[in-house]
Amino acid sequence: MSLSEILEAVSKLTPAEKAQVAEAVSIDPKDEEDLLRRREELHKEMLAEGWIKRLPTRSGKIERFSPIKLDGKPLSETVIEDRR
Repeated sequence: MSLSEILEAVSKLTPAEKAQVAEAVSIDPKDEEDLLRRREELHKEMLAEGWIKRLPTRSGKIERFSPIKLDGKPLSETVIEDRR
């Protein structure tokens, strides 16, 4: 079932049923804190094991991307040719 189908089904519910749905899908702040704590522990383990080079930032900012310059035709063309 897609999100739009779910939203359409919820829109057809009575106010009392909508309240039950809202309560069922709400996230308990304690659960969210636990999720954030576990995510942070996972990131630290990944850093210690060498899976990542640095911890993700919470700012959500994405570092500026600088493509690598290669000689010859674009890599995408090579990939397409190899798939044929």
